[in-house]
Amino acid sequence: MMKTIRTPRGRLPAPAGRRAFARRPGGWAALGLLLALWVSSCSPEERGQFLTPEYTNDLVNLYAKSKLPKEAKEVYGHRMVGQSLTIHVRFCCTQEQLQSFLEASPVIPNVLQEDFRPFERPKKHIPFWRPHQLTEIRGLQTRWHRDGDEVGFLLMTGKEAKRQLLVVYMLFVIEHLASR
Repeated sequence: MMKTIRTPRGRLPAPAGRRAFARRPGGWAALGLLLALWVSSCSPEERGQFLTPEYTNDLVNLYAKSKLPKEAKEVYGHRMVGQSLTIHVRFCCTQEQLQSFLEASPVIPNVLQEDFRPFERPKKHIPFWRPHQLTEIRGLQTRWHRDGDEVGFLLMTGKEAKRQLLVVYMLFVIEHLASR
């Protein structure tokens, strides 16, 4: 007696086990190809989490020891966890608000270098990350230690076309020192 399975189209003959699957055109090779495509589509760049403005501000305060300006507009954040924790932050503010943020932080220098461009390209998986659109660039790079972690920090600010406010891009890279 032949085994059958019930499908929406009616009853069909059941496959005769793994060997039947392997004999089908494509069989295991097709399954392997599908698996490889699925794994490659989940690249590390696409992992991550978009953050609320409040949580972004909390993370900035945690690592930079200074809150973003209250008047900051368009606050965006993205966090990726891999061998290190990476936090991308973007917001808009005035020059005075940025200066007060930098002065309030004990770990970030408050002097920006002219034409210092640490970020060149947009990130496809982070739609708000568009540093290539800025003009009148200034930026800085620094690092510090915090509770067994080493925090690498990059900041770039400038103007976008049709905007009165400065656009600020910040990148935190946090590495746990005990894991080295």
